[in-house]
Amino acid sequence: MSFLPWLVGLQFLISGLSKSIDARYFFRFVSNLRLVPRIFVPTICIIVIGVEWALAFAIFFSTCDSLVFATAIGALVFFSVGTVLLYVIRNHSYCGCYGPSLSLSPLQSISINVLSIVILIGCWNESPCQSSFLQPALIGSIVGIFLSGRSAQKPLFDLSPIRIGAQLVEESIPMKHGFVVFLTSDCQGCDDWLPTLEFLQQRQMSYTIVTPQQTPTSLKRFTPIAHIPRDRFFHLIGTPPVMLFVQNSRILHRWLDVPTQKELESLHERSK
Repeated sequence: MSFLPWLVGLQFLISGLSKSIDARYFFRFVSNLRLVPRIFVPTICIIVIGVEWALAFAIFFSTCDSLVFATAIGALVFFSVGTVLLYVIRNHSYCGCYGPSLSLSPLQSISINVLSIVILIGCWNESPCQSSFLQPALIGSIVGIFLSGRSAQKPLFDLSPIRIGAQLVEESIPMKHGFVVFLTSDCQGCDDWLPTLEFLQQRQMSYTIVTPQQTPTSLKRFTPIAHIPRDRFFHLIGTPPVMLFVQNSRILHRWLDVPTQKELESLHERSK
């Protein structure tokens, strides 16, 4: 067996691993697409992660080339079609395929998938199976599901550009000390943050709203608002809404859910 299929196995492993070490990021990404009811999102995401781990282990440790390769090709075609539809219908400029650690454009993601399909077809072997692919696939899926369950609330390793302790260095975001709120006009749950913005404004706390497009109507009463390119916006945060607290451009706190007013007041007082 050629080593080339192992490159495809490595692709599935990297994709599954990047999602499973920060499953909450993947949950939020899928939820924000609004393709399925939110109650089903964790289950669907864990299934996807389990399939990627299963295929990676099957390619590495099984000799059933025809069955494994056919399944892997089917998965790659499915993921590629999904990426195209997201770009065409939702204008998504990133694929979300590799978690927060690696942001790829739809074209880059599809190109990798096409190359992998070509490799699998070129290395196709119709010889009889010498060992079952079910055992390594099952082991792989269990590993992926286990890691996803552990990272559903908190990343096992935070590789995000906006991880705690990282520097927020962005020319379009002038805020060096205060709250930075990333919102879009159509994200799921962004409207829930309006009371928080009103609270920050009423208490005269330093804040900046960041959006990737023209200011949404619901946000026009708040200032200041910074705009950054859509690709850069989603590369930074993955999926909105997100709020940061920065001091000297260093990220000290990050919220994915709406914080309490008491929490914001306490943090503001301690940072003076």
